[in-house]
Amino acid sequence: MLDEISQFKIEIEQCFESKDYINRDIKRIINFLINLFNSDVIFVEDEEDLKNLVKIEFIINDISEYLDSIKNIEDLWKDYNFWLINSIFFYHIWKVIQYFEPVTSIKIKHKFDEIWAEIESQIVKWKTDFKLEFVLNMCFLIFKEKKEILAYLEGLKIKIRNTKEANSIEKLLDFISSRNFEVSLIKLLENDIEIASCFTLILLKFGKKTELDIAKNYFDSKVNELWKRIIKLNNKPEIGSFIRDWLCLRLLQIQINKKLSFYNIYNVDELNFFTLSPRNFERLLFWIFKKKKGWKEIQWRGAGGSEKGKDILALKKKSERNWIIQAKRDKNFSRSNFEQEFEKVLSELKSYDCEGYQIFLARNATEDIFKCGEELAKEYKYQIKVKDREEINYIVKHEPILLREFFNYPIKTN
Repeated sequence: MLDEISQFKIEIEQCFESKDYINRDIKRIINFLINLFNSDVIFVEDEEDLKNLVKIEFIINDISEYLDSIKNIEDLWKDYNFWLINSIFFYHIWKVIQYFEPVTSIKIKHKFDEIWAEIESQIVKWKTDFKLEFVLNMCFLIFKEKKEILAYLEGLKIKIRNTKEANSIEKLLDFISSRNFEVSLIKLLENDIEIASCFTLILLKFGKKTELDIAKNYFDSKVNELWKRIIKLNNKPEIGSFIRDWLCLRLLQIQINKKLSFYNIYNVDELNFFTLSPRNFERLLFWIFKKKKGWKEIQWRGAGGSEKGKDILALKKKSERNWIIQAKRDKNFSRSNFEQEFEKVLSELKSYDCEGYQIFLARNATEDIFKCGEELAKEYKYQIKVKDREEINYIVKHEPILLREFFNYPIKTN
């Protein structure tokens, strides 16, 4: 992976040699990339690097100033290529941003939301085509929760019904909500670079190894083809459009390779949490919170606390308030089950003066369960988070110690 990043740095410098034929928006991105490369912030390899990087204040200032510089430039708002490249790039550094102090990361997210709000208000006034609206919205929604992405796609499906794009949106909705992947979705990768890139961001966020392998094959051939064209053009005027497309796909290619490297190292795709006993499932969550940033005084109550749903009690550092964490290893878990579990834990939330409640399911949660959590939070004024198999799977497969301890995966060091 490090060799690929070193190569990308060289390629970026080569692209900048053609700056006379690159429009100012892409120059802005490339300049920003070069500045961050010089800070060694981009594409860091492990958590220890991140801990060191977050202490470098000017990196935070660079990101903040960059967002300020583009926030009010209205002539950028219809340039979906510009935002697409930005969103792919920010997708790369999002993990780094999340290791900043909470106040700083919230500030950066707020600036991104401000830009999106301005663009959204303009989209209503523009006579937009499907591509412009879809790409602009997905550039900003990719950093949001699944329910927000689904809500947007549901609205878009209604808006564009009876069009040729409606079927693709229907398939994307099905893929995100139920993980039902159709090979025909890959045709989106063949038709249009911008649409393909948005789809690939969704694939990176929600896809499995087999699906990413298919995307990798496409990107490897397409990036190679574009780079040959760039070299052949040798600083001719038409090189600018090829650099735009290449930069977009190259960033995605690196991210796909990076994500696939986790599978290659640990050979992990889908973990089955039902192979764990209920007690070990609780113990797994305890160790997840022990390793998780932002939490302290993690207490596993075991069988004694389970009767009232209080499997784990944890203190959130930012608010200095307690949270109750509950583990449910039930194969069937419905809205009524959720309501019953919350009723059991309600007295404990009051007794411990809690800020919130998280419930972790060993299975995938339905949209009705997520909705139930939102309704309970609104009614009882607690923060309520539903975490399902998908999220626990993602956390554990990136933690070699937990893989070895709970699932007998050998830890590879090469």
